[in-house]
Amino acid sequence: MLFALLSYHVVMGNYPSKSFFESNHSVLPTMLNNASYVMLPEEAPQKVVISKNGGVPVVVTNEGNISFVKTNTDISTGKLSLYPLTGALTIPGNLSTTLKATNFTSLNDGIAAANLSETLTNVNGLTIFAPTNAAFAKAQNALRNATGAERVAAFSGHILNGTVAYSSDLSKQAAVALKDMSTMIDNSTHLVGTLIAAGGQSVNLTVSMNGTLSLVSGNYSAKIVSTDHLYNGGVVHGIDAVLLNTKTDPAAAAKAAANNGDATGTDSEASGASQVSMAGVSVLITGLLLASGLALII
Repeated sequence: MLFALLSYHVVMGNYPSKSFFESNHSVLPTMLNNASYVMLPEEAPQKVVISKNGGVPVVVTNEGNISFVKTNTDISTGKLSLYPLTGALTIPGNLSTTLKATNFTSLNDGIAAANLSETLTNVNGLTIFAPTNAAFAKAQNALRNATGAERVAAFSGHILNGTVAYSSDLSKQAAVALKDMSTMIDNSTHLVGTLIAAGGQSVNLTVSMNGTLSLVSGNYSAKIVSTDHLYNGGVVHGIDAVLLNTKTDPAAAAKAAANNGDATGTDSEASGASQVSMAGVSVLITGLLLASGLALII
């Protein structure tokens, strides 16, 4: 467990500190690929999300942000860069743990009520678009009037099976779409692409001129309001509405699942590596570890 925790503090690739201060959001592969803690496709390693808060880089975890300790110079040997943090990182847990920690409790309760908790826990490689609690409250009447089968069908339309699509994947595709006039839906919106959900529903991913990403499934639409909530088998993105499209297509779902690959390697070509040397890695050091001495970490 200790080795796994330390591995989660090692980022694949050697990043100068300015790269974290200049980038607004990065999803980077770590050294952690122990099957006891990671269930991503093709034995891909778990990721770490680095963003900025008030100009200071932070590691975004399900329990809250952990800030970099700003230093005047890089702590680097040339092959190994060290970045002190204000606290220890936590290895992402299972889907239920993540949904509870990130306040998608209505979705978590719905999964349990539909007897899908065990199924989803044992599946590796999912992207889940999770309606917020407020979104579930708005859809309460419709959900109450739906049959159990209809609720399961609608929920399956929120899942990409066999694909782990982080925000960096979606943003890169959106940036390409915004430059392509042929993708214009109207004067303010471009079509990024069509996703096939686990229920076989066709879900259009769109982007507005201001960069807002949305999902359109049948007659229902939702904006993506939060991203990159990591769990051991994939990633969760928050949306502001429930997609109540109950029209499933099992054949399309099976074909999509068979064709889907892992989209985890968006920020580093080394994301799929299972073994690494200490050449070309960056280590995120917690305040707890620093108490034992920097030399011990090196």
